[in-house]
Amino acid sequence: MKKNFVASLFVVSTVIGLSGCQTLDMSSLSSANGLVYPHIEKKAINTETVNYKLVQGSKRQTKNKVSITLEPVVIEEGDIYHRVSVKPLFTLLTVDGQKNYEVTYSPVVSQDERLRFNLKVSNSSSRVLRPSGAVLTFGVDGSSTSVRSDNYQELLNMMIVPNSNTEIVVAGPKLSELKKDKGVMAIDLYEVKVGDKLSNYSWILEYEKKGATLNTIIKKEKITVTNDEARSLHGKLVVLDNIAGQ
Repeated sequence: MKKNFVASLFVVSTVIGLSGCQTLDMSSLSSANGLVYPHIEKKAINTETVNYKLVQGSKRQTKNKVSITLEPVVIEEGDIYHRVSVKPLFTLLTVDGQKNYEVTYSPVVSQDERLRFNLKVSNSSSRVLRPSGAVLTFGVDGSSTSVRSDNYQELLNMMIVPNSNTEIVVAGPKLSELKKDKGVMAIDLYEVKVGDKLSNYSWILEYEKKGATLNTIIKKEKITVTNDEARSLHGKLVVLDNIAGQ
């Protein structure tokens, strides 16, 4: 199961930054510069996807009545990131200090993008689950990889009351850290605390990288924002929804 991060193609685009998500009004306005906005071109990009096979440890593991299920998030069409670039359109400032800009969304599947994994967490105990002190580690082909806690901050921040569950996505190694076409990845989650009890969870996966051609789009649209808002958008990554229908 994968968890999508969605930006509306027609009303709102959600900007994904290092510190979380921010939402700005990105409504398409009118035609300018010889283009009718939104302007959409189909694009095929060559990239790599990663397939996984669980070879040790159950996909769903239960310790002290807390179950955690691991599901790799596989890159598919529609899940491609788009890099935002912003350039001004030559129009006068409005009375609110806003200006018209052209925003271009260019598809990227970067080697620096981190692999993602879905965690389903279910608390069947009588105590509150507080994993704030948990540590998530990844090993690739026998070597540990550097994954900072902010790549699984949602896990550390969550609190699950008895008889409830939640689902989150954590970020693992970078795609570029998979040096082989085929190899082994170890995922360990240490010291998950429920009440006064601590539990560890462990999964070992075989991975295989494969070349893939993914169908996506290049999109241009017109927005009216302040200079500061335009600067904050430039260079960010977004995920565009409903690409296949464009």
